[in-house]
Amino acid sequence: MGHQQEFVYNYDNKFTLTAALPVPLPIHMTPREYAFRFMSAHNLPCYVEEDLTNAICDFISRQTDVYHKERNEEAIRPIVSDLVDIEKLANTWSDLFQDEHAVYSIPEEITNETVFSEVYHKLVHSPGLDTLLSLEHTFAMAMDDVVAQRDTDLTQLEAKQQEEMERAVSNVGISTSDVMVNALAVQHFEDTQLKESKWESEIGVLRSTQKRDYMDWIVKVHEEYQTTGKIDIFRHQSPSQGEVGVEGDWPSHRMEESFTIHLGTQLKQMHNLRLLSANVLDLCRYKSSEIGVDPLRLQTAMSLYSNSLSGLVLLVDNRISSYTGIKREFARVCQRSTEFHFPEIDDQLETVREQAENVINWRLANTSNFDYSPVFSPIKTNSPTDVQSIQSPHTTKLHPGDLYVTRHSNLSGNHVVFHVVSDDSLRAMDMSSRHPVILGLRNVLKMTCMFDIATITLPLFLVHEMSEEMTISWCMKRAELVYKCVKGFMIEMASWGGIENRTVQFLIPKGISEDLFSNLAALLPSIFRVSNPLVVKST
Repeated sequence: MGHQQEFVYNYDNKFTLTAALPVPLPIHMTPREYAFRFMSAHNLPCYVEEDLTNAICDFISRQTDVYHKERNEEAIRPIVSDLVDIEKLANTWSDLFQDEHAVYSIPEEITNETVFSEVYHKLVHSPGLDTLLSLEHTFAMAMDDVVAQRDTDLTQLEAKQQEEMERAVSNVGISTSDVMVNALAVQHFEDTQLKESKWESEIGVLRSTQKRDYMDWIVKVHEEYQTTGKIDIFRHQSPSQGEVGVEGDWPSHRMEESFTIHLGTQLKQMHNLRLLSANVLDLCRYKSSEIGVDPLRLQTAMSLYSNSLSGLVLLVDNRISSYTGIKREFARVCQRSTEFHFPEIDDQLETVREQAENVINWRLANTSNFDYSPVFSPIKTNSPTDVQSIQSPHTTKLHPGDLYVTRHSNLSGNHVVFHVVSDDSLRAMDMSSRHPVILGLRNVLKMTCMFDIATITLPLFLVHEMSEEMTISWCMKRAELVYKCVKGFMIEMASWGGIENRTVQFLIPKGISEDLFSNLAALLPSIFRVSNPLVVKST
C-alpha cells in the first residue's frame, strides 16, 4: 500500500462525501466495493451507484499516476545527481532479470552425465531391464574375478616375502648382516609396489573398457527403443557358475524385527523402524553368483534416479583414505564391480580431501564461537563441557562427528554412504546426548530429508564390532541413548520437509545373543510410539 488521498464526491449539490482512499488501490478491494460501502454508510440512493463508482475509478487512476510519478522522480534523482554507481545498478538489474525470467537466464548446459542418467532411467522402466541387469551382473563377475586374482597374487607374494625375511633375520651374524636385511626389505617393498601397480593397471583397463561398452550398449538400446518402440532381448551368456570369491556370508536366518510408529506434535507422521543384526559391509555386498543375478540389483537400479534412495552410516577414523580398517574393506567392496554412474571411490575421496581443506581452513578461522560438530554444519554451543572428545583447534584433521558423503550404484541396496568420523570415546559407558557423533547423526538425518533418502541405516551402538567392555548393561544403555536421540531428531525432521514415510534401520553388530536382541527389540516400543491395531470385541 502506498499512501491515502482525500476523495470528495458531490451528490446533487446537496450532499458532499469526503473520505480517504488508499493509493494505489489494494488488490483485495475494488472501486465498486468502496462505492457500496459509501452508499451503505451514508444512506445514498441506489441510482448514484454507477456515478459514484466511476468517480472513484477516475480518482484512483489520477492519483495512482501521480503516486508513481513521484516515486519515479525520487528514484531517478540520485542517478541524475551522480550519487549511484550506474554500472553496479545495471549489473544488479541484469542479475534480477536472469533470476526471474527464463528468457533472459543463461541456458543450463546439458552434460553427458545428465543425458546418460535420463537414458538409463528410461531403460530401467522398459522391457530391457532384465537384459540390463544381466549385463551388469556379467561385468561384475568379470571384475570380481580379476580382483580375486589380484588379492591371491598379493597374498602369495606377502607370504613368500615374510618367509624370506624370517629366514634372513634368523641368520643375522651367520650368513647375513643388518645391511643385507635392510636391502632385502627395500627389495620386498619395490616388488610389492611393482606387483600392485601391475594389477591396478590391469583393473583400470578392464574398468574403462567395461564402462565404455556399458554406456555404448545403453545408448544403442535406447535408440532402438525410441525408434521401434520395442527392445530385442539380448541374452548374454553368463560365465561358469560357481563361487567368485565374494567376501562375507549371508545366513539363512538373520535376527530382524520391524515396527511401525507415529511421530509428531500435532500432525502425526508414520515411519518404519527396523532392528537387525548383521555385518555392516554385508549390507553393501551382492550375494554369490550361484543364484545368478541378485534380486537386489533390481531394487538398486529401479531407485537409482528417484526420490526413494537408500543410505548407510559408516563410522570411520579422521583420515580421508581407503588404506586401513573398515575403510579399506569398504573400498574393496566398491572395487569388486565397475561403477558406471559415479566416479570411483578413490576419485570421490580425492574430491572430499580437496573440499575438506577449505572447510578445515574455515574452521581454524572461526573456532572462537563454535564447537567441533560435523564439518559441514558447525553447531554453536553454550556448554562446551558437555561435548566429549574436543580436540585442539589447531589440528588439520577431521573431528569426531564430521561427515562426508560418497555416491554409489554398484552396492547392494545402498546408494549413499555417510562416512561419520568417530573415535575411541564411543566405547565409554557414559556418553552425553551432545556427543559430536550423536550430532553427526542429526546432520545425517537432516540430509536424508534434503536429498530424498527414504531409507537410512544407523549403527545402534555407534560401533561396528563388539568388544569385551560392551556388556549387556552397556548395550542397553547405549541403545536407549541412541533410540531417544533419533526419536528427537525424527520429530524435528517433520519441520525439515522431505519424504513423510521414512524407514530407519538400527544396525547391531553381528554376533550378539538372541536374548540381548530380544531385549533391544522390547526397548524400542517403549521409547517410540508404536502403531498397534485396535481389537474390538462384540458382545
